[in-house]
Amino acid sequence: MMDLFARRARRGTSALLLAAACVATGTVGQAESVEKIDVTEAARRIGLQSGRPTVLLLYSTTCSLSQEMFPRFVALADEYQARGVAFLVFSTDQLKNAYWIPEFLAQNKAAFSPVMIRPWASGDLGRALRTVGIHIGRTWTRPLVVVIDRNGRVVLQTNGETDLSPLRAAIARVTD
Repeated sequence: MMDLFARRARRGTSALLLAAACVATGTVGQAESVEKIDVTEAARRIGLQSGRPTVLLLYSTTCSLSQEMFPRFVALADEYQARGVAFLVFSTDQLKNAYWIPEFLAQNKAAFSPVMIRPWASGDLGRALRTVGIHIGRTWTRPLVVVIDRNGRVVLQTNGETDLSPLRAAIARVTD
């Protein structure tokens, strides 16, 4: 399948045309394979990683910055998962866009499970993430990347960045 997401971003293809493309390629039924978790469950999963370095990514398939950085993020995850770093990758797409998530992951050769955080009301995500030391404030952009050390301390948090060199450096610090 052609790079559907980049094509949509470049040409402004409507959601209706994207849905038609997913029907034509057989990916529309994959929305059921996306695990939907609430903000409390997302925070719980982050907390369960205590004792090992963890990287959290909140992305959206419709976010051009997420689309740009995702292939390099996957390569970084492939490299560091073998060294014991946990990668938690959650989509923040709207529920109506859940069927795009498996295609987005497949297109980027990502071994991550298709998990999305939904639904939430304004402020819910920020309150839930604060319980694990992540402070996103009222306004944040995707992709949101957070590196947490073995002791549960946030050592890096970036919003809307596509340069992964600070991420690589932070992961190297928490794995030494």
